[in-house]
Amino acid sequence: MIDHQPLVAILGCVNLSCTRLKEAIHEIYNKMIVEHPRDVGYDMDDLSIVYGDESFARLYENSRISSDQLHVQSGIVKRAWLLGVIFKIH
Repeated sequence: MIDHQPLVAILGCVNLSCTRLKEAIHEIYNKMIVEHPRDVGYDMDDLSIVYGDESFARLYENSRISSDQLHVQSGIVKRAWLLGVIFKIH
């Protein structure tokens, strides 16, 4: 956690029924703060968890361009990469 301290986590989902998963991520994050406070930087105090629509990410995962760009990566890595790109644009 010291090397990489994200400010945002994107929860890839197709619909907003994934609220339980979002709550679980918050619980894990809070547990990390309690059990390993030195490993979690002050910048991460306001970690945001946002929903990312995975429908475009799934299309990208199976596209020819994803094979060209990320040919050695698994499908989940390709979807995560595209969600990050989409979030960065907005």
